[in-house]
Formats: sequence, C-alpha cells, structure tokens
Amino acid sequence: MINNEQIVFNSILRNPDILKKLTGINGNFFSSKKNNKIFKLIKSGKHLVTDITAAFPNKEQPEINKYLMFCMADTYEIPATQLQDAVNGILKEKLNIEILKLIQKGAQSKTGEYEHKKIKSLHSKIEELNSKGKVELKPLSKRESKPVEWLWESRIPLGTISLIGGGKEVGKSTVTAWIAAQVIKGTDWPDVKNNIKGNVILAQVENDWETQVKPFFEIAGANTDNLFEFDSKSTDTKIIAAELEQHIIKAGNVKLVIFDPITEYVGTLEGNSEIQVRHVLRPFFSLANKYNLSIIIVKHTRKAAAENILDKVGGSTSWVNVPRAVWLVAKDDEDPEGERRKFLIGALNLYHKPTSLAFKFINKSYEISGIPFNTPEVVWESEPIHENPNRQFMDPELKDKLNQSEYAKQFILETLKSVPFMSAYNLKESCLDDGISEATYNRSKARLHKEKKVDRSPAGKKGDWKWSIKK
Repeated sequence: MINNEQIVFNSILRNPDILKKLTGINGNFFSSKKNNKIFKLIKSGKHLVTDITAAFPNKEQPEINKYLMFCMADTYEIPATQLQDAVNGILKEKLNIEILKLIQKGAQSKTGEYEHKKIKSLHSKIEELNSKGKVELKPLSKRESKPVEWLWESRIPLGTISLIGGGKEVGKSTVTAWIAAQVIKGTDWPDVKNNIKGNVILAQVENDWETQVKPFFEIAGANTDNLFEFDSKSTDTKIIAAELEQHIIKAGNVKLVIFDPITEYVGTLEGNSEIQVRHVLRPFFSLANKYNLSIIIVKHTRKAAAENILDKVGGSTSWVNVPRAVWLVAKDDEDPEGERRKFLIGALNLYHKPTSLAFKFINKSYEISGIPFNTPEVVWESEPIHENPNRQFMDPELKDKLNQSEYAKQFILETLKSVPFMSAYNLKESCLDDGISEATYNRSKARLHKEKKVDRSPAGKKGDWKWSIKK
C-alpha cells in the first residue's frame, strides 16, 4: 500500500504548483534519495516528465521514466489542506524519531544526562504541528458561483466529459472530427457564434492517420499543427490520464481531447459494471476539470431497439450518467439518398435540454499536393429538429403506439378548444367516433393533464368530470 510520503511526492509531481500552498518540505524531506533528487529538479522548474528524465544519466532514464509515469498514475487530485495534513504527519514522525534518538543517547551516556532543551524543543514543534491539524469546516459560502463554460454553447461543455454515440458507419467519428476542426479553426458553430479556438488531442484507432484523418482536417481547413496524436500502450486509465496530462501541458491551450472509441482505452472493463465504468472515467473527468477542457468519448451503441434514447448507449448507466452531455448520431431512415443524419440530444445535465440538429454528408473529391482524395463534408441544416429523440430508436410497434398517442393528444386539444368545457363522457365518445381506442384515449388524456395542458373539474353527477383547456 502506498504510504503518506509517497502520496505527497506523487501529488507534487502531478501538480508542482501545489508547493506554493505547502509548508515544511525541504530538499531532504523524502526518505528516498531518488525522490529527493526529483523534488529538487521540480523546484528548479523542471515540471515535465521528459525534462526530469533527461536530467538523469542515459542508462538510468528508461527506469526513471517508468517510475515517474507510475507515480503520476498512482494518485488522484488531493486538496492542499489534506496534503498539508499528510506533510505534518510525516514531520511529526521525523520529530518523534529524533526525540527517541536523544533519549537513547542520554540513556547510553556515561553521565546519564539527557539533552532536555532539545527534547523539549522537539515536543513544542510536535504540538505546533498538532494545532495545525485541526479539522477545518468549509462553508459553501466561501466558494464562488460560476457560470457553465462551453466549447459549443448549450451542447458541449468545458471542464467535463461528453459522449457521442452511434451505430456502425453512421458517421459519429466524422462528426466528432468536424467538431475538432471547428475548435482548431475557431470558426462559428452552425447555431451559435463565438467559438473558442484551441489545440486538439486525438486518440483514435479506427481510421488511418495518413489516408483518412489528416486529409479530412486539411480539407476542412484546419491547421494540423494544432492537432496532436495521442497513443498509449496502457489500458489503465490512470496511467493513460497521466500520459495525457503531459501532452496537455506540452501542447498548451488544449481545448478538446477525443477518445475514439473509448472502449479501446479501458482494457478488460466489464461494461455493465456501474462501479468499474465510473472508476475508469474518473481520471479523465478530473483532467477535464483541472485544465477546463472538453473530453469527448465516442462509443458504439447497441443494435437492439430502445424505448429511451439513453438505453441505446448500452452497458452500465454510468456511460450516460458520468458525462455531462450525451449526443447520438443516427441515420434519417426517411432520407432516400441516405446522406442525412440526426444529431440527437440524449442528456445535458448542466443546462436546459437543447434541440437536436441535422446534417448531411456530402462526398467531395479534393486534391492535396496533387494526390486525389474522397472525403465526406459535413453540411449542417439551418433549422433544429423539433421531435422526440426517443422515437428514433424505438421498435416499429412501440413507435406506432406513440404515434397513436400523439394523435389522440392533438385531437383532444383541438376538440376542447372549440368549447368552454366538455363532459368526460362526451369527450370519450368523440375520440371513439374518430377511431381512437379507449386505452389510448385514457392514456393521452392523463398525459395532457400531467403536462398541465388540460384541466378538469367536478360535473353535476358524483364521480363525473368536465374537461377544458388549461387557462
């Protein structure tokens, strides 16, 4: 098990700025000579793993690099107050050892005299450290309320994870790459202006870098000097996050990181395990929050129909609960050309639920340095989609049932608009005459009442009701 001293070292390695908030750490604070040497390098301004490694002799560098990556992956972000408590605990242990040595020295001396002043001074230091270790309450009033910041206004937030899902060959990777290109260029989004410009880190395994990825970005007009490849031999997300953090620091101004698909970077994860999924996503969530950037994870959805759009993602509910935004890409089954796609909102738990959007893939031929390329161009429609996203993934029987219910709701509203009120009996008879089943009538009427679109009040007979449009 990792000890407090190593936790302090790992935390300083991950976030050197935390040293400004800590006291009591000097060049010989750590028991390990290696840690003390690395600590001195950090104090001198060498904060990157590559820079620290380069300060060691060549033959030691592979082992040092491996050790540093292990240390960076072995701890989560720990608040400075808790870290200071750990430092104080280590200092108290050192002081107690010094006291014990002085007592042993006095007991073994010929005169039997003890260095009382030194021992008393060490005890005073321990008491001082004890007083600093008192529990400190943190009222929420000390925090500052801040607005949500966005990469794409009301769609992709900064400082957290977003998920983009879809079935095979629907174009989820292409639309995610389009988002990356917009960030690099800093151009407006289809529905809002003022895009944030920044660098992008892309981790992907399903497309060829030279024949697919680079041509797409070049054709999109994005400067590929601002797009950085990321690869990791590890499937432990703590180690991946530690490696990724080094890339974020070195690249600078990173606003977007993409994992496509995320399942390639989580090892032998049990996808249905709530705890495991949260565990593997937590390091990425911490990174996004620390550097105020967006991390988009791309995930294949299950083939089976789903009553709810979020059920289409499949596996543990953590796949849709941990990300703050969930979007699904789907083909428009009514498009005869097969080019239209829907960008459907699944969840956005930082804001009101926005509308969905639609776009088309237009295949274009281009030449880059005399070499011909065929690549899809993403063309967004100017108007949003006003439809229930859940309908897209329902099985035909359920979709038909929903269609009947929607028709019944509309019929009830139109019927009630023409009169001040109507008895429940007459309203039901009107629906039955129109071919609406009694079950659909009852279900639709109840939903309208729950949605506060219709009102009811007691009629003359006991147990009877009269219905009207909600005023």
